[in-house]
Amino acid sequence: MSNMSSIHHPTKRVPVRWSVILEHAGMRLDRYLVLKMEYTSRVRVQSLIRDGHVHIKGLPSRASQRVQHNDEISVWRMPPDALADMPPYPTRLHENEDFVLVSKAPHLTAHPSAQSYYRSVTSWLSLKAYSQTQRPNPCHRLDRETSGVLLCAKHRNVERKLKMAFQDGLVTKTYHAIVKGICPEHGVIDQPLALQNDRGLVRIKMIVDAEGAPSRTRYRRLSISRCCTMSLVELYPESGRQHQLRAHLASLGYPIIGDKLYQGGDQLFTDFCDGKVSHEECAKLLGHRRQLLHASRLELKEHNIRCQAKPWPDFQAFLLHYFNVGEGL
Repeated sequence: MSNMSSIHHPTKRVPVRWSVILEHAGMRLDRYLVLKMEYTSRVRVQSLIRDGHVHIKGLPSRASQRVQHNDEISVWRMPPDALADMPPYPTRLHENEDFVLVSKAPHLTAHPSAQSYYRSVTSWLSLKAYSQTQRPNPCHRLDRETSGVLLCAKHRNVERKLKMAFQDGLVTKTYHAIVKGICPEHGVIDQPLALQNDRGLVRIKMIVDAEGAPSRTRYRRLSISRCCTMSLVELYPESGRQHQLRAHLASLGYPIIGDKLYQGGDQLFTDFCDGKVSHEECAKLLGHRRQLLHASRLELKEHNIRCQAKPWPDFQAFLLHYFNVGEGL
């Protein structure tokens, strides 16, 4: 995470950093960065590496270099946005000396990305009056358009422990989504997932693949829309793969309303990223201008903490308009 001077001087280059997780170990650096910088082409990534803007453990790197578990990857660049571009700030739900739980707004990234430096939870946390030894960092991922509970650690050792707690099943999460179609009353989606890579237009898309990572999601249907074309579902992920809920629901034929990739498809998503299709045009095609997925609850079993985030206003308004659901979930 950058220091406070970087935040207030947007003319300076700033680092966007990632720590390599075990499942990404062994990937070529350029392919790893395409995965992390979702809207950046491999050609652009290779140019950044060639020009010396990408470091591994503080040292210049090569595109063909293989990343290792726990490697610190830094991309030094000019901020792609401005502090004034910040959407609604997160709301603090719970805080202690080790971590803070916030409710993330949609269109706010958890970590800096190819398009967002200031429009990220990490930048908001940097703007708060934390000390140099307390640099909160998100411990898990919520997609840019997904709202809800996000857990952020204040210290590196706490971050490692909390990430291990996720892996050991000591953190449980509950999501709500509005999907296209009338899904079954309840069920379990037990389908391995892998990156699409060169098998489609969008490399970062997750698809069902027998050779993929084990992935499991439980769900139950809470309500059917008045027009009988949509369902409100509650989701309980038992693993934490990228785009897991979005990919699993789409694999059953019930994509999340407003999902530009899994409901709209590769071409629409590519056109949106290239600026050929606007949010408003996507809304007309998909039913909403963003994916209607909300991280409602997070429970830390070891700490006996359970936090809940109210649905974002656009999600709640959609429920009130199309479903027989009152205030709240």
